[in-house]
Amino acid sequence: MLTIGDTVMLPKPGHEKEHLWALITAPDPETGDAVMVNLTTQRPHSDTTTIIQPGEHAFVDRPTVVFYADARMVDVNALEGGLRQGLVRQNAALSAELLQRIQNGLFVSRFTSDKIENAFKGACEKGLARHHRAMLLRQPASIQHQGKRLWCHGNRKLLKERLHGILCSKACPGEKIIEAIDLTQRWRAENRAGVSGFHTPVEKECLRIFLRGPQHTVICPARGLDPFQLPADWKPKFQRGELLISSPFNSSIRRPTKETAEIRTRLVLSLAQSKTIIYAFPSGSLSRLTASKS
Repeated sequence: MLTIGDTVMLPKPGHEKEHLWALITAPDPETGDAVMVNLTTQRPHSDTTTIIQPGEHAFVDRPTVVFYADARMVDVNALEGGLRQGLVRQNAALSAELLQRIQNGLFVSRFTSDKIENAFKGACEKGLARHHRAMLLRQPASIQHQGKRLWCHGNRKLLKERLHGILCSKACPGEKIIEAIDLTQRWRAENRAGVSGFHTPVEKECLRIFLRGPQHTVICPARGLDPFQLPADWKPKFQRGELLISSPFNSSIRRPTKETAEIRTRLVLSLAQSKTIIYAFPSGSLSRLTASKS
């Protein structure tokens, strides 16, 4: 699976000539997206924030620059599909040193868009910008639970525990965010087992707090789990048997959608023996689903 530091040869849209592109983050485990930059021959008008000399990468045989203005988000699953079809060619991976220089330059270059800079910052917060291969999980266990088929990576015994669900809509008032952080810290101190999709911004903040504690945690992505790239900051908890990743979707579901997110929320509600709704946007799907459960 393509990940941080890997490079590929592919043409820009509407062009035939191939260019070298480098992934400077690992794919997001929820979306499969990563930040990708273009490496191109240095010209008089080039952005010279990061210059790569011959010998720093196997493909580079002349002074080359990173074209930060053309940095973009890429669906790594689609990129791998292009590899299988022969439309994309993989090249040598970046060294750790070169990757670090390119990443640092992204913040320095005045040509980097706000969208890309924010996406890279988000990847850093998730541990997706570190130069090591994240643990790639394949062949999830298929089990029956509460009459449903689930696919799982991790400690399946966690499904037998008393799970406390925590859910929040994407849009959330500021005072509710503070409430969620206080609640999560209390649960961590009380060693309460939690379950959620951990997908919205508030849910992700709760997960960051859970990852720093010993309590058992069940994460329910809104897509299939084969393959599933385990973020670096999940790995210690996963290896200690404190984490379960469970999904109602087989490997054919590669990306979350509105429909799969709704099915995932139903799963979280069914797994949780107690439920805390931090905030449900009126008329939103979470509000509707929780109302139907009450």
